[in-house]
Amino acid sequence: MILTKNCKKFVCILLAAACCLPLLSCSGSDFQTVSCPYSLRQIAMPDENTGWGLSMENELLFTTDGVEHFETVRRYETASFDRFASAAFIDSQTAYTAVFSPDDNQLIVERTDDSGASWRQTRIGFEDYANICDAGSIFLGFSDRQHGYLLCCSTPAAGLMTKLLFFTDDSGESFSFTADLTAAIAGYPQGITAISEEQLYIAVTYHGTDSYLYQSSDRAKIWTSVDIFPRTEDVSYVDGYAPVFDTNKEYGVILLKIVGGQAVFHLFTTSDGGMHWSQGSEIPCDSPRACAIACDGKIYIIDNSALMLYPSW
Repeated sequence: MILTKNCKKFVCILLAAACCLPLLSCSGSDFQTVSCPYSLRQIAMPDENTGWGLSMENELLFTTDGVEHFETVRRYETASFDRFASAAFIDSQTAYTAVFSPDDNQLIVERTDDSGASWRQTRIGFEDYANICDAGSIFLGFSDRQHGYLLCCSTPAAGLMTKLLFFTDDSGESFSFTADLTAAIAGYPQGITAISEEQLYIAVTYHGTDSYLYQSSDRAKIWTSVDIFPRTEDVSYVDGYAPVFDTNKEYGVILLKIVGGQAVFHLFTTSDGGMHWSQGSEIPCDSPRACAIACDGKIYIIDNSALMLYPSW
């Protein structure tokens, strides 16, 4: 059953060209606000009208008529108001979601191949990990319909956070434990990006170390810190948001929060799958949550305060 909702929140949208270079010339005056009926946590628009969203209230959303007409196709119950679901949107038909069960004893992963009309569910028993990782936050990252990763993080305790990684190569029918990344990844994760089965990124917020982005090229065996922003003495720290790529996995963007005398948000772009990054625009955001690249080159940035559209070059 499809449910609708009347409360109005907003999402930021920045339009970029497919080569990403025009981002360098965008400015705050280029953006226009567009309404959306939900406060979003994630978004994906495979074409101009069709897309997915995940709301801050753990509602999975779908539209065939643009972001202004998102409607709820699934709602998830959690143990507390600040326990959030995660989603991975593959195309206009295929989406994955992950959430802790209401009793926090299981990780529940669901998949649809028909735009939300039907669902398949996989349950991962969490009892074996409960002694080292409580139910905190989870993040999904799929490189294609078949291969994906599930990152499970504990709640912070004394500045520490456990990070457990699971992997599927059978379209979510089963997940296997891959690695405990607690020692390898400092900071608090904000998302995981799977470019391929081998190549992964994890973005983190600052917590005592200068790293804000980690990369692995060997299926999560070895992780290295990636330094995109040329740090200067007046920069106190940098927070990273999970990078996003187009369907060819070549062109991508990452949003960084750069904190010095004040906090500013900058987009950085790549045209070679993340091997090299170029600094792009400063983004007039309040408190961004995530970004996504649509098939037409639009870059969506989810923010607390506005849905902004850069309409043309």
